Amino acid sequence: MIVILFTRNFLGVHTPQDVLVGCIEGLLVFLLLSRFQGWIRQHPEKDKMVLLIGLAAVAAALAYLCLKPYPVVYVEGELVADPADMMHDGIKTCGAFAGMLSGWFLERRFVRFTTDCSGQEKVMRAVTGIVLLLSGQVFLKKGMYAAAGRQTGGFLYGCAGILLVVFVIPLIHRALWNLIGNRKKGSV
Repeated sequence: MIVILFTRNFLGVHTPQDVLVGCIEGLLVFLLLSRFQGWIRQHPEKDKMVLLIGLAAVAAALAYLCLKPYPVVYVEGELVADPADMMHDGIKTCGAFAGMLSGWFLERRFVRFTTDCSGQEKVMRAVTGIVLLLSGQVFLKKGMYAAAGRQTGGFLYGCAGILLVVFVIPLIHRALWNLIGNRKKGSV
């Protein structure tokens, strides 16, 4: 991580102040999320409230992204800051946050993923997870953008991509492992 901090300055893409503020912001987010995890462990019944507040924040961020004016920046006659790209990146990030929140809620309620398992199950999780993630990302991106256009497709792609990782893949792992366990019990 330290190397990344220096490369931002060396490449000229950020000032030292940008890097410092980014580090402070990252540290604050880390501390807030650590406190939040402790609080939600003590109050698991509040997960629905957290989901609704988070989705309301996503809706507010989407409204802001769609209503705010974006600068159009040209350098030597070349467009370097495209407003459509800036809006798209923000909308896709909102989708990812909505997917993370929804996946977190669904995983807590229906999957309850744990790392307390055998080595064989961990290998099965890794292999199926990689296959599902790679194939899901390819098909999701093409499908979402083709079906819904650039902005809405970006939101859906961001949402579905994170939801796939946080909820769908662990759900499939659990179903596969239960199927394997039931077959072993039937053959004994």
